[in-house]
Amino acid sequence: LKTAALALKTKHFEHYKVWNVSRPRHDLKRCLSVENSGWPPRLAPPLDRLCSLCKQFEQWLVANSNNVVVIHCKLFSDESVEDRFDMKRFADKHIGANGQPSHKRYITYFSSLLSGKIRVNPAPLYLHRITVSHLVGRVLSVKIYERLKPVYQTTPTWVIFT
Repeated sequence: LKTAALALKTKHFEHYKVWNVSRPRHDLKRCLSVENSGWPPRLAPPLDRLCSLCKQFEQWLVANSNNVVVIHCKLFSDESVEDRFDMKRFADKHIGANGQPSHKRYITYFSSLLSGKIRVNPAPLYLHRITVSHLVGRVLSVKIYERLKPVYQTTPTWVIFT
């Protein structure tokens, strides 16, 4: 951490800013000027927070052509590294190296949102049914979050038919 802080200060002087998207860390604040903007591990960030971060990055970068954005994300355990590697390997093997269609759609939606081509619909969305296929012999559990708080969770259930 000290080496990274020294490298940033040496190369970019006062033209760098660090955004921490992990849990707040006091050791980061001691070495660097840090904006803590994290969210709980293993959850997607709320859309409004993600948009806000992107706007902050843009404002910082536009303010001076020498400015640099540094995004710090600390993984929480060795298991999470293994989980991510396993997911990546599974996606490459079964879906292809170009990524999942849902990821491509999400990136397209988000980029359209940031560019102003589309706007967020403030009306609530109600799920009446979730359909999942090809899971015979697996355990299925669904957890739904609203504003980072779980609002619904099923009991883990073995799938015995499709």
